[in-house]
Amino acid sequence: MACNHRFQQELTAHNYPLNYLFLGTFNPEWNSRNNNASWFYCRSSNDLWYILPKIIDGTNLMQERDNVQLLKEWSIFNSIGFTDLISHIENADELNNDHVRKILSFKDNYLEKFDLVATDIDFLIRKNADTLRKGGVYLTRFEHTMKTNGKIFMLWKKIKNICEELSIPCNCLVTPSRGYRKITRDQKAIIWQQIIRLEN
Repeated sequence: MACNHRFQQELTAHNYPLNYLFLGTFNPEWNSRNNNASWFYCRSSNDLWYILPKIIDGTNLMQERDNVQLLKEWSIFNSIGFTDLISHIENADELNNDHVRKILSFKDNYLEKFDLVATDIDFLIRKNADTLRKGGVYLTRFEHTMKTNGKIFMLWKKIKNICEELSIPCNCLVTPSRGYRKITRDQKAIIWQQIIRLEN
């Protein structure tokens, strides 16, 4: 059995040029009781749709989290793509309560215990290499929060190596998740603005 990504068909299906590519870890297709996402970063506990539009064009799309069509149109207009490091979890069993609990906790450390299948981000980056050099590739969590040489760290390291090979800006960002409460979402927006290579 396996647990696929909730938006598996969209992980590498971007049919427009990308100046920016934002990477998360994994969004399971299994339903949680009250924290399912309608699209990338759309869970109620995530502030990406406040932070990113604020620094790109000064808008706030938090109240539009369920308007997937609008979010997609905004992303296409701004040449922004979203994907996740993991396409599916090979040995996840929805009938195993421990598996369900760990995967639906949305805590990356629990994912390390499973057989993770990577998304073909290599393909996506190489396909958009010319335009990604304008903006870059960004992981929405800091590297030091990962298990050293763990499975997720190694997936990210591969992305970093590809970006270095192709001279594409590549960096980590403070998580937009409200689970990290030490700084406000406005402070996170300032950090994102300092790190992301914004076009002039």
